[in-house]
Amino acid sequence: MTSIIRHKKKTPRFIAKSNYVKPYLTPANIEARLSHCFSNMLDFVHVDEKWFYLTKVKRRYYVYDDEEVATRSVKSKHYITKVVFLAAVALPATTITPRRFETASNNCPKGTLVTVPQAVDSTVYFDAILNKVVPAIMAKFPGGLRRGDVFLQQGNAIPHRCVTTELLQAKGVRGIVESNQPTNSPDFNVLDFGFFSSIQSLQHQKATRSIEELIGAVESAFYELPADTVAKTFITLQKVLEMSIEMLGSNDYKLPHMRKDASIADFASYNVEFDASCYESALTHFHERLGEESTMEALVNSLD
Repeated sequence: MTSIIRHKKKTPRFIAKSNYVKPYLTPANIEARLSHCFSNMLDFVHVDEKWFYLTKVKRRYYVYDDEEVATRSVKSKHYITKVVFLAAVALPATTITPRRFETASNNCPKGTLVTVPQAVDSTVYFDAILNKVVPAIMAKFPGGLRRGDVFLQQGNAIPHRCVTTELLQAKGVRGIVESNQPTNSPDFNVLDFGFFSSIQSLQHQKATRSIEELIGAVESAFYELPADTVAKTFITLQKVLEMSIEMLGSNDYKLPHMRKDASIADFASYNVEFDASCYESALTHFHERLGEESTMEALVNSLD
């Protein structure tokens, strides 16, 4: 290490660069990503869940030199109390329901409302989508303003597979279509571009000692979050889609720093400008791939 530092001082061009592991993409993954990039993002509602913890394993406190930091203890750092929130673009909802405490105890007098933990599985997830997300979409996307179906974009986790367009229609939901984001493409999820981390940062500024306080802190952080923060995440998503199109669906790109605060006046109305020739080239490539697949499928059918 000493020789590397010495060489770095002698050679200014010798610098350190970070490298992050990215999901491996199959040809089918790349094609699905490119197809997704050409979709109209104005009709998509991004859905994802996020765990929020009652406390962090390590926290920094500022105290006077004659003060002692309070002791924090849990049975195991792997089992810190946590609550899962569901967000549809920007709308969280817990999967925990309060019930009345029937018997008295040292901590809870009889009749006290307590929050009961609930395991999160496909049934709970579908119930949250149907009774929380769908009504919110209906309120935010009234029929008169829709240009067509609203696409419910969610990840590819196993519990998410219970939400299908057919099942939503069977429950009387019309105009909302389930659309999983491309496989191995977490970079297409707008909620991971700073929305969740911003809420978590605000939540950690509040001291919480119970599930109820944790839920209140997260909800408070949600309402305190500036609208521009959400708008910035969609600008980042536009840039990610642009870079993916330039790479013909690959994730082998380096996202440039856009300096949003200094260069963008109105985050809500800003759109990333994309080179027309690059767009047309990628679209031509995509159509050629579709043509090749159709030809191959016809050939296989003829052999059968």
